[in-house]
Amino acid sequence: MSKKICVIALILLVILTAANSAGIFILLQRQDKYAVEQEESQKRLQEELDGKFTDSIISLQSYLMDSFKEQNILLKKTNTIAQEKKTAQAEQTAIISKDMSEGIALMSKKEYAKAKAVFDKVYALQPYNNEAKFYSVYSLFLQNKLKHTNYKLITDTFSSLRGAGYSRKEMEEVENFIKDELDSIAR
Repeated sequence: MSKKICVIALILLVILTAANSAGIFILLQRQDKYAVEQEESQKRLQEELDGKFTDSIISLQSYLMDSFKEQNILLKKTNTIAQEKKTAQAEQTAIISKDMSEGIALMSKKEYAKAKAVFDKVYALQPYNNEAKFYSVYSLFLQNKLKHTNYKLITDTFSSLRGAGYSRKEMEEVENFIKDELDSIAR
């Protein structure tokens, strides 16, 4: 009986081993099946993501290209405007230089009214041009040194010019003349 039990135990052991092996085999098959399914799922997901990523990159590239085109257009327009402005400023500077020379020439010919008109024109184009401002009131003074109604404008303008850091010896001479003239009237 003990042999019988051993044989039965051996048979059971073989059956259990076979069943265990079959179970392991089934588990391995299922594991392989799941691994293949998981790999296929990852491939599909990767392909889908790659497609979306590629589409996004293409959209981004298109957007960037359009932006660069717009920037180039704006840059060209800006450069054109800057060049036109530079040209206009150069032309204006040439005109102002010519007008200033003309005004000084008119003053040397003692044509003070014409000179003042030229300096006023320059000052209208360049309100920061202290030289034109000076020559405008200086030519006004030289037109008629005794015209007292101009004195306040002249002295105020000279004061404004000094405040802007502009000074000429003629300013002091004119102010001394005006002071002496007003003093003689007051006596």
